[in-house]
Amino acid sequence: MIISNKTLGLIVIILLIVIVFLNYDSTDTLVGPGTRGLSRSTYLKKCIDLYKKERNPDPKLIKRPPVREIPADMYDEFTMYGKMPNRKYWYINEVYSDSTSNNKTIMQEYSIMDIAKLVEKVKNNEPQPHYGDKVLNELMGNYSSYVKDKSVVVIGTQLPWVEAIAYYHGATYITTLDYTRKKYRVANMNWYHVNDFLDEHIEKRKIEEFDVDLLKKI
Repeated sequence: MIISNKTLGLIVIILLIVIVFLNYDSTDTLVGPGTRGLSRSTYLKKCIDLYKKERNPDPKLIKRPPVREIPADMYDEFTMYGKMPNRKYWYINEVYSDSTSNNKTIMQEYSIMDIAKLVEKVKNNEPQPHYGDKVLNELMGNYSSYVKDKSVVVIGTQLPWVEAIAYYHGATYITTLDYTRKKYRVANMNWYHVNDFLDEHIEKRKIEEFDVDLLKKI
């Protein structure tokens, strides 16, 4: 079988295209905190693997019942090295069982008017409705520029007070992650049960990109 120079050249070009395509991800490196120059596909795989690990945690790492006090090795970071001091311990055992987590019923909905009322309280510098203090108001006010025009995720919420503060300071999109199922009827807000968030992102193999992470501490 004789192959003309023209055909041979075409085959070589096709092979080069295939090689470039197969190695594209290895050169498509990510730049940013925690990426360490990983390729996009490798970074995605690591994130999905982490989601799977969080969705099905090692039973040995789960404390039942939950600890009553902040572990000593976590205390400084938990209190932001004294900036958010722990004034009193409240122990509420709210462990959500798998059966509760698998119940897809929406427990509560927040309308635009519900959120607007909370935002109005923030605007008037009123204290947090449940705890009666203004610590979060002041802290987030000092760091308002970090929230404005940013996508924010709030981890752990019973009342969307932190979300209302973020809304007031100009967050463009707010996502709540919690072990309860509630719903926002607000265009730029979304509420996820943690399991639902993990399931969706594992199934669709996607990474949610947030600019700001706010941990709600009860």
